[in-house]
Amino acid sequence: PLLEQLPARADLLVSERAGWQALAGLWNTPLSSEDPCAEAAGQGLQCFRTDRMTLHGLRQLDRPAMLQLRLPDGMASALLVRLDGDSATLQAGEQRWRVALPTLQNAWKGQYATLWRTPPGSRGRIASVSSGPAAQWMDEQLLALEASGRIPSAGTGFADRVQALQRSQGIEPRGAATPLTFMQVNRLAGVDEPRLSAP
Repeated sequence: PLLEQLPARADLLVSERAGWQALAGLWNTPLSSEDPCAEAAGQGLQCFRTDRMTLHGLRQLDRPAMLQLRLPDGMASALLVRLDGDSATLQAGEQRWRVALPTLQNAWKGQYATLWRTPPGSRGRIASVSSGPAAQWMDEQLLALEASGRIPSAGTGFADRVQALQRSQGIEPRGAATPLTFMQVNRLAGVDEPRLSAP
């Protein structure tokens, strides 16, 4: 059934650590430490957080995420695991709820957290790259996506290709590869990550 109100706070995730651990389970990567993001980095995943995500951004990134919700009795989080035309499916523990999008938007003010798979051989946290192994991997993916017509062709340099991809995906075109850029390339290149659009 499509719910017109959100679940009770007691049924949702009240700790960020529990949220990261639940999210990592969708990546088949158990995280048990007090610092789940540091542990994730050792397993080829990186945490990403923003307070400015939009509904359009959720659809575009197409990945499960932890959303922070303002409920009548306080803040809580839930995993977003599916997004349809008129509804979002939220999960906490073994429970799932399909809620109307206006209901979600009333309680969600853009706080978003997710995981993404870092390029093979990457070490440490990636904030913004314009050179090095991660940039080389990115450039190979961009060239392949250009060749297949999945993204527009650009100039001859790495920064040109990154900017072209960023413009085509609605990301601020800085010319350096940010986590959002890697997430979009992962999605377009078919990197093995969970998706919202999966059944």
